[in-house]
Amino acid sequence: MQTQTVKTVKTVAPRRRQRRASRNNNVSQPIVQYTTTNRSSRSRSRKQPVQKLVMSSCARDYLQCLVNPFDGPLACVPSDFLNNNRIARTFVRGSFACGPNVGFIAMDPFYMQFNDYPAVISSNSSFAGTTIDLNDTANINLALSNSDYTTAVVGPGNAGLSWRVVGAGLRFRYRGTELNRGGTIHALHDPTHDSLQGRSVSVIDGELQARQLPVTTKWTTILYRPVSPDDLELSITSPGSTTKSPNITAIVPRWYIGAVITPPSNSTLSSFEYEAACVCEYQGRNVRGQVTTHADPVGLSAALQSVVDIHPSQIDSKAVTHTAFQNVLHAVREGITHMAATTAQGDLADEHFKSKNPPIIVNPNRRQSAL
Repeated sequence: MQTQTVKTVKTVAPRRRQRRASRNNNVSQPIVQYTTTNRSSRSRSRKQPVQKLVMSSCARDYLQCLVNPFDGPLACVPSDFLNNNRIARTFVRGSFACGPNVGFIAMDPFYMQFNDYPAVISSNSSFAGTTIDLNDTANINLALSNSDYTTAVVGPGNAGLSWRVVGAGLRFRYRGTELNRGGTIHALHDPTHDSLQGRSVSVIDGELQARQLPVTTKWTTILYRPVSPDDLELSITSPGSTTKSPNITAIVPRWYIGAVITPPSNSTLSSFEYEAACVCEYQGRNVRGQVTTHADPVGLSAALQSVVDIHPSQIDSKAVTHTAFQNVLHAVREGITHMAATTAQGDLADEHFKSKNPPIIVNPNRRQSAL
């Protein structure tokens, strides 16, 4: 009888199959060994790449200028092409008071560019109206900005001056006694840049973008934002002129940023202090101190998208800036601008930015907390 020798190859199964085979003593199963790499565990041991918001320096400065025109960076509008412009910050500081019925304050960012028309109009303690009345000259305060230019120098040609608003805002706070503090602030940035003249409390409260806020010693801030392509163009038309220029529609005084304050009672004359600031951009042959501006239409789009839903509030500027950058991230996710994927050790911005603001690093797999 011929005998055959059979060579048996013993293989080893993974641990899971080994345990399964050991539990089943009646069934003989082959044992196979697999040599694999546990990629998931290895990848977890490394730092996962995160998506970071990467904006150009000009777009980042422009966004910060929109949300903090009071002491943020001096920025230009990063439009489609480069220019040589002068960038300056103008401001107005003062006080106002409520009359027997209401008090009000209104700001025109256009007139913040010049020093010969009132940029801020507010009520005093003798104001007896119930609406915003910009024409009651006997009972209102008219404040001029500290700009270097008058409206007379605005005009076409190289000898004239052109201008535009980069960022602007109005903020005010209660400065009376704590005993008399009270009432309600009815604040609004008109979404069409129409004048607040004649607006009452009920009319303002009927606006979708208006906000009711308590009277407090914290700053109540109302920020400017562009609402049409014309707001991003350099204008050669003087504010108040009814003529049209080639690149912007007729400009008329509007004072479209403001608020009406209702005191706690008719006998309480509440007093407030305010600050109005505007970052201005000027261009012209006789304009001194010009610098080369920047062009970043993608970053411009993201910055404008981030400020659409920022309404009057009593949130400090740092928190508003953080909210704006979160809004930019949302715009990035919607495909409005670009996002670069880098490692966790990558740099988000230059040292100047990191020294003043925390880097905005967002992991898309982690739910972000709302402010």
